[in-house]
Amino acid sequence: MKVIGVVSMIEDTCRFLKQQLDRLFDGEVQVNRYTLSAMNGVTELREEQLLIFPGNDALREGREKLSFSCPALLANRSLNYQRLDEVFGLPEGSEVYVLNDFKSSAYDAVRLFETLGLNQFRYIPFYPGAKDDGVPRPLITFGPCDEQYDELPRHVERIIDVGIRTIDISTIVEIMLRLGLPEEKMHQVTAKYVKDLIALMREINHLNHNNESMRRELETVVQTVDEGIITLDAHDNVLVFNAAAEKIFNLSSVGIVGRKISSLPSKLIELLSYAAISAAGGSGLYDYYGKSLAISLSEVSLGEAHAEKVYMIREVMEIQKLEQEVRVKLARKRYTSRYTMDDILGGSEAIRSLKKLAGRIAVFDQPVYIYGESGTGKELFAQAIHACSRRANGPFVAVNFAAMSESLLESELFGYADGAFTGAKKGGMPGVFEQAHGGTLFLDEIGDSPLSFQIKLLRVLQEKQVRRIGDDKLIPVNVRVIVATNKDIAQLVREGRFREDLYYRLNVLPLHLLPLRERRADILPLAREFYCEMAPSLPELPPFDVFFAGKLDELMQYDFPGNARQLRNVVEFLVCTSENGTCPDISPAFGEVVPSRPRPLQDEQIVLEALREREKRGEASGRRSLAAMTGLSEDRVKKALAILRENGSVEIRRGRSGIVLRQ
Repeated sequence: MKVIGVVSMIEDTCRFLKQQLDRLFDGEVQVNRYTLSAMNGVTELREEQLLIFPGNDALREGREKLSFSCPALLANRSLNYQRLDEVFGLPEGSEVYVLNDFKSSAYDAVRLFETLGLNQFRYIPFYPGAKDDGVPRPLITFGPCDEQYDELPRHVERIIDVGIRTIDISTIVEIMLRLGLPEEKMHQVTAKYVKDLIALMREINHLNHNNESMRRELETVVQTVDEGIITLDAHDNVLVFNAAAEKIFNLSSVGIVGRKISSLPSKLIELLSYAAISAAGGSGLYDYYGKSLAISLSEVSLGEAHAEKVYMIREVMEIQKLEQEVRVKLARKRYTSRYTMDDILGGSEAIRSLKKLAGRIAVFDQPVYIYGESGTGKELFAQAIHACSRRANGPFVAVNFAAMSESLLESELFGYADGAFTGAKKGGMPGVFEQAHGGTLFLDEIGDSPLSFQIKLLRVLQEKQVRRIGDDKLIPVNVRVIVATNKDIAQLVREGRFREDLYYRLNVLPLHLLPLRERRADILPLAREFYCEMAPSLPELPPFDVFFAGKLDELMQYDFPGNARQLRNVVEFLVCTSENGTCPDISPAFGEVVPSRPRPLQDEQIVLEALREREKRGEASGRRSLAAMTGLSEDRVKKALAILRENGSVEIRRGRSGIVLRQ
């Protein structure tokens, strides 16, 4: 079962929001609650996949009093619409206190009233520590205030309790998407959420007709929802045709409300009639002049032989857009790792040693420095290290420096505040360091990071704090950093293209991934795995050994400069171009003719033999002496020595000792 947690400053809020989520999810999700005001010291949370915070104050204190590695979600909140009638009864133009437990929460509540169009009053936020001018006014509260607040205004005309604010539908949808709940469950939950709105519309149509002001204000609430709402009375007269419905059907409510359904445009009659037959008590999909609409129908009983039909309509494109936005955001955050050590294939001594070393490295929080050629599996090892670390339940966030422009780099990594720059998202955006809090941050292609940016990255790694662009607050972050590169960073340091202090900050736990040509025993196991991955979709394929009969030596002889990635491409090419289960000529898959004779010695082998010979003779070696002895250019000797140093064969020292073989 999925498990989430609700974290609030106050017990009443915590209990209410848990009850709301329990009712919506109906046993499909376990909801735990945590009251911060009752906590002493730090409480560790282990089983939750997601934590819900009802406000910024709770989120800030939660990061101090809770130890957790799961994602945190700041909930959007809405009013309890069923308890607003007493507010509507206040004289227009009244000054009203709006009470909440924190300053930011009080101002948020005022903005919520104004957003809903309830602008006929002057709202005065009141919170512990606020100035009291002594003027008697009504007081709006969000729950009982007798025990919750030590400070109230001195003169209160009356207290209007509109109830604790609920979690709104956008947050409910995001919770479901993050938990990966099935689409059927999402429809059930959203249907429960709009149930209160249906009851509210029934109340609208049974208000005292002499109190048009109250009726008008309740109708304003219905007009603010995103779903199209059409309500019919027991005689099929249209009672409600809200603004969203006007937009969806491109019709004005002026010509719709009060008319019988039989006098509506024919296409709308057809749609509502069909929905009444097939979607009663549920929902369905319908086409309306090229628009795909999701419609749910509920009947609200008003007594004997009286009932209202309430249609809730939304464009499928809008639903898909909302879901896509959330999914893209979650995909960008890349909260989970997909691979473990078991996914790293190969039986060679080299790969077994690497997996053993990676397993030992995983238990520590020091930075990991993975280096190896393209296609050797650097991100695979990074995810596997995360998966067997103490941070396995936390997020795994990956950033590729080579795929990111320098202008976006700082905002992507460190985030930005509201209004930090033109086009900045309202409310700001956390950077990947914040998103990876409690987990692992994987910085791929670190060798491509701009020199001007490296000092900022070094500061974050040292201080373990980030400051968003346009903000003056420091945000503590707890992340384990893994970096990867296929470049010789030490050489970049010597060339002045990479900071030496950052290099040593990152190169704490090095992991060198060998190319496939240096662990040829892994070629066939990997090829077999890639082949078997394709077999289920191609039942006519023969077994691996039959398909590659007579071709295995050619595979083993090839160097695979693209490593495992190229090997996969070769296998897929051969399978896709085969006929009748027969492996085609293997040479085109390599992009060149496979040599039928042993390949000539590589430069590094030539240099290695020269070093051995010179050491036997007791002679010191340098680039010039090796170039003179081997006949290679100094540039080729330099490149060969770089490869030999990377794989641990030689050590390059300063002074007369020069280049020496490692034992």
